[in-house]
Amino acid sequence: MDTLADRFGVTYTITRTPWGDKVTIYHVHWSSELVARTVLRGDQVREVLVYRLRDRRRGIASALYQRIETDLGKPLRPRRRFGGSFGIAGTGSPSPMHGQPAGNPSRVGNANRDTACSETIVPQALQHLA
Repeated sequence: MDTLADRFGVTYTITRTPWGDKVTIYHVHWSSELVARTVLRGDQVREVLVYRLRDRRRGIASALYQRIETDLGKPLRPRRRFGGSFGIAGTGSPSPMHGQPAGNPSRVGNANRDTACSETIVPQALQHLA
């Protein structure tokens, strides 16, 4: 078991659990409480979850990323195709949705309808509230 510290100097323990082929799950504990979890698939961080609101914004996830970089021996960099997940830079191929508008692809053609709808419904709703 390793340890990490957040921005305020609180020390947490880290456990690593192999899960299938090329997957490692990192668990972060304070005392006996589970504080955070990260799933590492190969050299890509797939998810980071800090469970309780009071444990967020303390630098736990950042310290965990640094620990993973140390374990891998390579820096993690944001990948464009996932828009926020981290992986080793220069791997992978472009996203099939590259260049497409954000949001639900089935609703892309409905943008004008949604705008027109909001222009009529919102004023009507405000009249009922007045």
